[in-house]
Amino acid sequence: MSDLLDEIMAAYGGRKAWNEARRISARQFFGGVLWAMKGRPGALNDVQVTVDLS
Repeated sequence: MSDLLDEIMAAYGGRKAWNEARRISARQFFGGVLWAMKGRPGALNDVQVTVDLS
């Protein structure tokens, strides 16, 4: 692995933690004028996304 990737992995729990992960969740905020132009202002202002890794 590259030094940068090693450093990133270490900062986020190390390879063991990532290998044991079963699910990752993130809270996302998407804004801008595009959604308003499509008639859906705020459609993705606050979205919870969960990805199953298994």
